[in-house]
Amino acid sequence: MGPAHSPLDSAVRSLDTPAMPDTYGKDPDIVTRHIAGESLLIPIRGKLADLQTIYALNPVAEFIWARIDGTHTLAHIVDEVTATFEVSREQAERDTREFVQALLGENLVRLAAGTPGAPDTPERNR
Repeated sequence: MGPAHSPLDSAVRSLDTPAMPDTYGKDPDIVTRHIAGESLLIPIRGKLADLQTIYALNPVAEFIWARIDGTHTLAHIVDEVTATFEVSREQAERDTREFVQALLGENLVRLAAGTPGAPDTPERNR
């Protein structure tokens, strides 16, 4: 995972919450494209793609992104990452939380409706 213009590859150094009940959904203005063997996240504003902020995903990030659908909790996603990749649960949790925090920071995802702390309305934080 490594957008040309974003810190999505940087590591999160702390995990404050051991439980991961949060469920996230993708911003509807983000499209995923597979080009030349690479998965890309492309923000769409109006009818134009924001070509200044295209995000390239590594295989683990792509796996996590596919499961951010408003129904899977982070704990469930971590379970799937652990089962699919050769990684400890602690590493899977750290990587998943890091990735989701980076996505939140870039406004690519938001808490899903019904998740504690999620806004009651579908408006975005823009």
